[in-house]
Amino acid sequence: MLSTASIYALRAMVCLAENHQRPLTSTAIADRINIQSEYLAKVLGTLSRSGLVDSRRGRQGGFTLARSSSDITIMDILYATEAEARLRPRIFDGQESTQSDHPLQQAVNLAVDDLERRFTGVTLESITMPSASQ
Repeated sequence: MLSTASIYALRAMVCLAENHQRPLTSTAIADRINIQSEYLAKVLGTLSRSGLVDSRRGRQGGFTLARSSSDITIMDILYATEAEARLRPRIFDGQESTQSDHPLQQAVNLAVDDLERRFTGVTLESITMPSASQ
């Protein structure tokens, strides 16, 4: 359901959150999450343009979260990396507009609404903090 770019973005953002605002190069992130650095660089560019990560050049440079991990949700990341048509597919695209009332389209819309609601409530902080029971 999610694109490779979104999956990589989620993994990279968790990596950055776990690094506690110390800059990481794209190569370091790629090594930590075991993906190709060339592809990750494109994903990080998308996240940067969306205001989710900051990048700094130079010897002490790298990528950091642009906001606190408590202020970035899973849905923020998906909105940055997924096309709206992929997040909210139209089952009968190109057909009569009355098809939006079709029970199948309504079921898809309800599922997407539930996913958005759930992922809007999940922050990077909540998935990177060790649980109190450990």
